[in-house]
Amino acid sequence: MSGKSVLFMAVTDWLENLALARSAGTYLKFRDKLVRPDLLVLDNLGMRKLTATEAQDLCEIIDARIGERAIVITSQLPLTHWSEGRR
Repeated sequence: MSGKSVLFMAVTDWLENLALARSAGTYLKFRDKLVRPDLLVLDNLGMRKLTATEAQDLCEIIDARIGERAIVITSQLPLTHWSEGRR
């Protein structure tokens, strides 16, 4: 309504799409899709432990957005349990 773009994505969907993008060779295009919107909402972080590559990918997305665009990360887990993840 205010002319701002928003992308909402559950972390489980992000991880599935990330794996598909990597296998299809379209990772950079997929990453750009996450960097472009004015607001990115990643829902339910911490429900499973991220691999080192997935954690690096998340850091790249956050780094690309810093100072440029907003990001909201939600979780059902208390922050103290984020490093544990779930499988």
